[in-house]
Amino acid sequence: MEYSVEAVKPLGCGDTLLVLDYGLPCDELKKLRRPGQLLVIIDHHRAPPPESREPGVLYCNPVSMGAGGEDEWPATSLLLYRITGKYPDLALLGVLGDRPDATSNLRSLVDELSEASGVEPSTAKLAAEMLDSCYRRLDYACIERSVGLLAASGISGVLGDERLRRSMREVEEELRAALDNTRCREVEDSGVLYCETELNNPLHTLIGRRLACRNKGSIVVLVARVKKLNDTIIYVRSVTRSPGKLLDKARALVKAECPWASIGGKERVFAVEKLGGCRVDRVVSRLLRLLAEEA
Repeated sequence: MEYSVEAVKPLGCGDTLLVLDYGLPCDELKKLRRPGQLLVIIDHHRAPPPESREPGVLYCNPVSMGAGGEDEWPATSLLLYRITGKYPDLALLGVLGDRPDATSNLRSLVDELSEASGVEPSTAKLAAEMLDSCYRRLDYACIERSVGLLAASGISGVLGDERLRRSMREVEEELRAALDNTRCREVEDSGVLYCETELNNPLHTLIGRRLACRNKGSIVVLVARVKKLNDTIIYVRSVTRSPGKLLDKARALVKAECPWASIGGKERVFAVEKLGGCRVDRVVSRLLRLLAEEA
């Protein structure tokens, strides 16, 4: 579960390499391209766009190109639906998977996709939770199974699979225990809520979302020590504010403290990973100061 160019390399075969929803800078992903190969990048993260046009590279990311934000493009599957006009059910899954806290500003979009696909939002949300549970537990056999089910039988195939339901229940149980063990405090006069937790599986995004929904006026900064990843992750999210607009400044200060760290995100969320060997407390302190000053 590492976002890096190296993690994509084994897939770099054939005449075309398609990279979807990966959140890395375009100029980093260009390193994957082989001579004579077409590289297609489709994304909705706030990632640096290409510095210049280059033959053999097609780049489609309306967010990084200034053509909308997270509310307009909450999922890459929605972008693919807008391009092709196909698979509104997958677009609905993507929107409710990326934004399960979908507020009124996304309601018309959810209704549009529900009508086009014939799938109720509550049904799609349940299927998204079942699919996501495999990734939360880093269960690669479960991931392969879920992809096969979705391709062969669609959402109904996912909903009817008992193994995926069991996976979802396991995640829910671990999430409840993790929330009970998460400790938070307000950063004085800043509108920032600072939280710490320890996890076995990478459930930090779920915990961060829950905390952000409970504290809608705040920016949540969650520091999660994840055993299975052997990493500490800093996860920043808000429901009503836009910490992702500070991503360039945050990237600069993180890299100053920890050059090999990875940082990326969207309008309302960003995350810092690969902090091994760095002074996490110093990185956190500088991020909190940045968020408080810009609040």
